[in-house]
Amino acid sequence: MLNFVRKVFGAYLEVLLWINLILFVIIGGVIGSLLGGRHDDHTFAGIFIGAIIGMLGNILFGGLAATVVDTGRKVDKLSKGNLSLGEFIPTHRVKLLTGAEGMSLRKEPNSSSSSFAKILDGTNVQHINTGEKVNLNGIIAPWFEVRTIDGTQGWCFSGSLEEI
Repeated sequence: MLNFVRKVFGAYLEVLLWINLILFVIIGGVIGSLLGGRHDDHTFAGIFIGAIIGMLGNILFGGLAATVVDTGRKVDKLSKGNLSLGEFIPTHRVKLLTGAEGMSLRKEPNSSSSSFAKILDGTNVQHINTGEKVNLNGIIAPWFEVRTIDGTQGWCFSGSLEEI
């Protein structure tokens, strides 16, 4: 529900920012006309100044609105030694359906591939790639290649993940 409210509020703010820009252009044109009488140069200057003020207002209020409408996703910089791995943007969270200790990360997208790491329940991961759809224990879902905040990357069954 919160994501829906953020999307609606974000669209509402975007429309308000466009209206703000248009109003400043119109007001600038009117002020330019009043100051310059019948000189078109003053009208143009007023429109130009109104557009500049409108854009500055949109930058200020647009930045504030973006902060309010922020999706709440945490973005962290990853690094492993001197190798930069880019930004970590969590897309899914591990949600184990059984009492297992953790979800297995595998080298290949299949259950016969060896597991090299376990990801604990509730851990955020970044979806990198999608593999073949399979049926595991009655759940039909594709294999996902994922990365953790510490840079560990491998394949897991997406039936144990929830989108965030």
